[in-house]
Amino acid sequence: MMPSHSIVLFDGECGLCVWSVQFIIQHDPRQIFRFAPLQSITGQTLLQTHSFSINYRESIVLIQQSQCFTYSTAALKIATQLCFPWPMFAAFLLVPRFLRDHAYRWIAQHRYQWFAPIACWRPTPKIQERFLEF
Repeated sequence: MMPSHSIVLFDGECGLCVWSVQFIIQHDPRQIFRFAPLQSITGQTLLQTHSFSINYRESIVLIQQSQCFTYSTAALKIATQLCFPWPMFAAFLLVPRFLRDHAYRWIAQHRYQWFAPIACWRPTPKIQERFLEF
């Protein structure tokens, strides 16, 4: 993994989270992001390295230049690195974090009800290279 890559840890059992990874891949032509499920050995190792519980499932985790971001900040920082028009969502970083995170947590609370797991999705070999572990 090159130092310029950012790592997205996601809930591999959540349909919304898997869909989000697919969305990031489609809108990341520079291939900045690498991925690992939170439940994977790699994900759990990275969680522990950054002082999270190995059972952490509350939000995606963005690891970028040795910094960790969660909740809405992670999502918006990811958006800033995607192709146009998604970087425009950076404007939401001006909204107080407690408001952004409240909305994020509300969606996260309902994600298993609203989004069915995507059990059959298997990335192509080219896309699979972007996963630290699948």
